Amino acid sequence: MSSWYLFDEAMLPEGFKFPISFLEFTCQKILPDLEPWWFLCKYKSNADFWLEELKRLYPARSLVPFAKLEDSDDFACFDGSEDTDNLAVFFIHAYASSGWEERGRVANFSDWLEVAKMDSARYKQERAED
Repeated sequence: MSSWYLFDEAMLPEGFKFPISFLEFTCQKILPDLEPWWFLCKYKSNADFWLEELKRLYPARSLVPFAKLEDSDDFACFDGSEDTDNLAVFFIHAYASSGWEERGRVANFSDWLEVAKMDSARYKQERAED
């Protein structure tokens, strides 16, 4: 069972279930450093705020954010309307006009994790060069 905050069930889209790969990942006592990405499950008030804000901004979508890109309004989100254990991950730019918020997607959480690891390595390399 996860020791991290994964929202109150009443806040989530009806019937939403996190993918098993994500739940297994959040069972870790220490989540990996994937800066510039950070995990919302580490910060309850931020997680709740962004879940509600994305609902307000994009009411036609059932977005469940789990990670945020530092110094940006970009999020990694599951689509709460999908009924599968292998949920796609959507890159969402908050505050973009409705219909323009999606910046891409990957097939599932495992694929997102690989992208985040590459982003992190590149980000840390660039910071080391400065």
